[in-house]
Amino acid sequence: MSRVTRCAPGSDVRDSPIVALPGCRHTAASLMFDAGLTIFDVQQRLGHHSPTVTAEVYTHLMRKRHAEGRRLIADYMGKTMAGGS
Repeated sequence: MSRVTRCAPGSDVRDSPIVALPGCRHTAASLMFDAGLTIFDVQQRLGHHSPTVTAEVYTHLMRKRHAEGRRLIADYMGKTMAGGS
C-alpha cells in the first residue's frame, strides 16, 4: 500500500505518523460532507461511477448531516404550522 508522511512545519519527519492514502481519501470525503456538499458532488470528486457506491462506502459520515436535516425540516414545519415563513 502506498503511504505518505505528514509532519508539522519545523518538525522531524521521522517523528511523524504514517498516513495511508485511503485514509486521506476518507478524510477528504468527511470534509466534503461536513462542508455541506451533496452525495453527487462527493461522488464526482472521488470518481465513483455512481452515487450508490459513494453512499455504500461513506454512509456513516452522513449521519450527522441527516440529523441536521431532520432538525431543519422540523423547524421549518413548526414555523409553517404556526403561520410563519
